[in-house]
Parts: sequence; C-alpha cells; structure tokens
Amino acid sequence: MSRLRQNINIELADGAKDQLERVRSRNGMTQKELVARLINWFSQQDHVVQQIILGQIPQEVAPDVAKLMLERIADAAPAAREAAAAEINRRLSRGNGSGVHA
Repeated sequence: MSRLRQNINIELADGAKDQLERVRSRNGMTQKELVARLINWFSQQDHVVQQIILGQIPQEVAPDVAKLMLERIADAAPAAREAAAAEINRRLSRGNGSGVHA
C-alpha cells in the first residue's frame, strides 16, 4: 500500500537555500528527500529537544537543559543501539540473510 504524501512550501532565510543545496549535494539526495528526512527526524524528537532546536529555551537555563538532555541521551544510547541493530537484522533477514551485531 502506498503512503499518502503531502507537499508544503517553505520560505528560507538568506543563504539557507545555498546551505541546504550544499548539504543535499554532499549527500547525494534530492531537496525533497533531505527536507522530508529532517522533518521526520525532528517530529520524532522529545518535546524538550524540539524546544531547544526551535530556540524556545530561555538562555539562562539553556546550559542546564543541554546537560540534562545529554545525560538522558547517554542513558538511552545502549537500548537505542540494540533496538536499531535488531531492526537492521530484521530487515536484512528478509533480504540476503546477513545481519549486524551490536
């Protein structure tokens, strides 16, 4: 079953289009693919991470929030790594039978 896709128009600040083009070119992606991946990644982030990225954390507490988020990410890393390896193995087992070990 195909997934429905939505198109959106965005306005970029001066120079952002050139920066986006450099990233796109360096990674061999289309602009749509790059932006779609960034939006998908952003939407899956923790609410606090989203607020940090959007600049919605007051400057006076930003260093403390950043430290707490890094600690949270470090604590979650082993489980995330294992889950990612399991997902890769699951996908590969449908294909050529080789796998990845965490």
